[in-house]
Amino acid sequence: MNLLFFVPSACLISLAVMNLLRQGRLSKRDWAVGGVTYLLVIASLLTAAISEDQPLLNDTPEMRTAELASAVLYLLMQVYYSGLNALELRKLRRALKGYYDQDKSEILHWMTVSISSLALSGLMAPIAIFWSNGWLLAYSMTIFFTIFYSVISFYSYGVDRARQKELNDAEESAEEAGLNDDCDCNTLEETERLRIEKAIEHWIADGGHLKNGINMAQVVKEVGVPRYQLTQWLKCTEWELFNPWLTHLRLEEAKKLLDEHADWSNDTIAERCGFSSRSYFQTVFKKSTGLSPSEYQQNKSS
Repeated sequence: MNLLFFVPSACLISLAVMNLLRQGRLSKRDWAVGGVTYLLVIASLLTAAISEDQPLLNDTPEMRTAELASAVLYLLMQVYYSGLNALELRKLRRALKGYYDQDKSEILHWMTVSISSLALSGLMAPIAIFWSNGWLLAYSMTIFFTIFYSVISFYSYGVDRARQKELNDAEESAEEAGLNDDCDCNTLEETERLRIEKAIEHWIADGGHLKNGINMAQVVKEVGVPRYQLTQWLKCTEWELFNPWLTHLRLEEAKKLLDEHADWSNDTIAERCGFSSRSYFQTVFKKSTGLSPSEYQQNKSS
């Protein structure tokens, strides 16, 4: 009975997450995997009951074998859905890095927690089912709070229009530029590459990269190249994506200012270089150089 309950529940929850990540674009195969798994589980349990002419709830060796087989089917289904959701989350995270000038990982934090928690709860379900009633009760309470957290998170996503717009813009940009299809930089002609590099040099010389809060759409407009070509050009660089590339440019400017203005505060440096805050500037600077801004200055002076 637990299997008959958990299989469709886990399927629908996983599909709900996928529906959110894909903006409602679920395929027939996504539905079919859960539906076929559930039908196989029902068939396996009913066959075991009929073969021994026993009521469905009787614990017979055949029923125990059918339960184990059903648990394996359930696990395979859960692994399939968890893998797809993890892949979609990775695509969305990559899309954000390819569109915004700042790290937007906080937007996806609750999604990551929800997907990880649901995947872990789903994979643990067969173990809990075959344990004692006490363990099953503890597991039931855990999955209840996990589902509750996920539902609240999904609802918050729906009502937070600003956050939803950021995700939608990033996804649309990725689709338009072919980012999710791993576009090849080799398709960019040499003349186009030189034209883009010259346009970017002028943009950098004018300080366009130091404006706070810019995104790919704004840069494309200011530089004057199609978005897909800028994306292809970025793929040819060591940074590959918009956010890492822009962060690199800003960090180089920050190093220059730290060398020239030892008396300037980190707040001033961060503001001049387009970082959203002092703390974010210090975090990315340390991640890139292994040193804090003050340590960097001390090393330079020594």
